[in-house]
Amino acid sequence: MTRAARSRTVLLRCLFLLAVFLPLPASPDKLSTPPRVGILVPPIPSIFEIPLLDSLRQLGYVNGNTVILDIRRSEGPQQEWCSLADDLVRSKVDLIVAIGTPAARAAMDATTTVPIVFGVGDAVSTGLVTSLAKPRANGTGLTTMSTEVSAKRLELLLEIVPKARRVVYLYNPASPLGPLMREEVQDAAAALHIQVDLMEAKDAREIHAALERISRNPPDGFLVSSEVLFIPSRDRIIQTVAKARLPTVFPWRVYAVEGGIASYGASNEEGMRRVAAYVDRVLKGTRPSELPIEQLSTFHLVVNLKAAKAQGITIPESFLLRADEVIRR
Repeated sequence: MTRAARSRTVLLRCLFLLAVFLPLPASPDKLSTPPRVGILVPPIPSIFEIPLLDSLRQLGYVNGNTVILDIRRSEGPQQEWCSLADDLVRSKVDLIVAIGTPAARAAMDATTTVPIVFGVGDAVSTGLVTSLAKPRANGTGLTTMSTEVSAKRLELLLEIVPKARRVVYLYNPASPLGPLMREEVQDAAAALHIQVDLMEAKDAREIHAALERISRNPPDGFLVSSEVLFIPSRDRIIQTVAKARLPTVFPWRVYAVEGGIASYGASNEEGMRRVAAYVDRVLKGTRPSELPIEQLSTFHLVVNLKAAKAQGITIPESFLLRADEVIRR
C-alpha cells in the first residue's frame, strides 16, 4: 500500500470514529426558542382563560417551557384593548389570541403582519372580516353566531311563558355586537307581536341602575345579551330576576348553573378548544389566510329546574325533553 493510500485509510477511519462518537446536533425544535403568544382576554377566568389554557396544554403548549404566554386582561373601553394590543405587537409576539369582539378588533387594527386567532360572536357582521371562507391575511378563528342566536332566546322564553306580552332586553349599545343583537331581538319580537323594552348599560354602574328599574316595573320576561360586559354582574342579575320571578333565558351556561332558570348558547369550553386548535396550526406554519373561519353550530339548552320551582315558574315538559342539561338539585 502506498503512503497516499495509507493516509486516506487513516483519514477515513478517523472520520468514521468521529461520526460514531460525537453527539448528534440538537433538533431544530430543541434549538429554537419557544414561540411567544400574546393573549387578549376578558377577566373572567372560568369562562375563557382557564378552558383556553387547558386546551393549549393538551396540545403540548406548556407556559414557560414549550410556549411563552403574555396574557393581558381588560373589561374596559375599546381604547384600553387597543393599548394592550399595541403593547403586544411592540413586544414582538409570534401570535395574538383575541377573545371577544373588542379584543379582536383591537388586535386586527394593531397589526397586519402578526398572525391573529380570535374567538368572537359574529366575525362578518362586526366587520372583522368580509368572508368566513376567505379571512383576512393575518386573522382567522371562531365565530359563535351570537347575533342569530339572540332571536332564538326570545322564542324559547315565549315557550316558558306563552302569555308574555312585554319583555325587557338588556344590552350594551357601545359594543360592536350590541346593536346587531338588539336588532335581531326587535325583529323577532315584531314578528311574534311582543313588546320589547330596551335597557342599555355600558358599565357596571349602569347595569345596576337598569336592574333597579326592572325591579320597580317587572315585565313578563327578561333577556340579557351575550356580551361579556354582563358576566361579572351575573350574581346581581340572577338575584334581581329571581326576586321578581321573571322567566329568563340567559346566553351562557354559567348563568343557569348559578341560579338562572335557563340558558341557551354555545359551549365556551368547546369554543376555547377550537381556538386552541387554530393556535396550534398557525404556530406549526399554516397561514391564517389558509384557515377558513369556523362557525360553532352546536348550542346547548340548560334548564335549572330547582331555580324555576323556587321562583314558582313552571317549565313545560316539552321544553325539558329538549334540554341538553337539567339541573335538579
